[in-house]
Formats: sequence, C-alpha cells, structure tokens
Amino acid sequence: MLNDADTTLLRQAPLFSALSPDELAQIAANARSLELETGALLFREGDKADAFYFIVSGGMRLFKLAPDGNEKVIELIQAGETFAEAVVFLGGRYPVYAAALGPARLLRIDMADFIRTLKANNSMAMKMLASISLRLHQLINDVRALSLETAGQRVAGYLLEHCPAQSGTATFQLPAHKNVIASRLGIKPETFSRVLASLRDLGLIELDGPQIRIPDLGKLRHWRETCV
Repeated sequence: MLNDADTTLLRQAPLFSALSPDELAQIAANARSLELETGALLFREGDKADAFYFIVSGGMRLFKLAPDGNEKVIELIQAGETFAEAVVFLGGRYPVYAAALGPARLLRIDMADFIRTLKANNSMAMKMLASISLRLHQLINDVRALSLETAGQRVAGYLLEHCPAQSGTATFQLPAHKNVIASRLGIKPETFSRVLASLRDLGLIELDGPQIRIPDLGKLRHWRETCV
C-alpha cells in the first residue's frame, strides 16, 4: 500500500490522470516502491512481463542490444511517466532491456492484480485504453520524425520537448548522457555534439555542461521548422 504522497504522484501519469480518487486508490493498493542504483537493470529482453512501472524520481532507458553488443536506445522515460504497460495488456515477455539512468525510485504495479482490478471495473478499463491510444499516436509521430527530419531538427525537437515552458526562455538539464540521447534520436554521438555546437554558434542555445539554456523558444522552434 502506497502512502498519500506516492498516490498523489501516481495521478500525474497520463495513464491514470482520468481516474477517480476511488479508482486510483485501487491501483495504489496493489503497488509497491522500488529503488534502483545508477545503471541497475530492472528487466531484460525476454523476461516474463509480470509488472509495469511508474517513475517517482530519476529516469530509465529502454534499449535493445545489437548483435555486436552495442545498445540502441528505444526510449528515455522520466519521472512522472509509466512504462511497460502495453506489454502487460498484451501478455508475454518484455521486448527490451530497462536500466536506470541514475538513482531512481519506481512504483511497481503487479500485472495480475492490475488485470483483476480492470476486469471488475469496465469504466476504468476504457479510460486507460484511451490513454494508451494517445500514447501510441505520440510514438507513431516519433517514428515519423526520425524517418523524415534532419539531425538538426531531431535535436532541436528533443530540446523543445524537454523545456519546462512553452514560450520565453528555458533552462534545464539533459536527462541522460549525450551518447544515450543520440542513440534515442537515431544519430551518432558526434553528430549530436556537432548540432549542439551549431545551435550554440547561432545563438539559439547556451551550453554549460549538461545544462541547456534556450534564450528564445520561439526562435528555436522557428529554426526547427525552417531548417533543411
């Protein structure tokens, strides 16, 4: 059983945002807290999918291993988000590896308990199905962007997605090492660094280690939409 603070955090997840307090309490009753150290594996590709997770703090990377042993990052998940829920609905096994980007605290939601709760509440099931459908559309848009956009547009788009504001200026920390982000964007690490340097030289961003400052979000957004 989670405490009140964890239950409040759980409502931040898009998957649970439409649930009533009573419905959310049913989910929280079957969740437990889990802490991971930097780099710790949560599950491996092929492991039985018996739970999905909500990130309270820290971040996770989902990745596959190429035949040569190199990682291909599929997605970076941050605090306030859930992951592996689609696998739970489908059953079977996890299709990727999951590892902590840094010290992380998660809430583990057991699959069997979760399915029993949904079967007893059709309204809850429909609300979550709608949330998962929205997430699927977002992933489809991500795939389209990776196939059609230039490296510069991908990097600019990634930075804009992680801005805490929609206009004016923004300052934030990159959520993962540059190599990990580059893999997620489907570009080489040196290309990622080169694009950041170009954006800095154009006055569109300011760099201070992992910290990014965007003086004018509108200008960066315009550059992304018009660059070739």
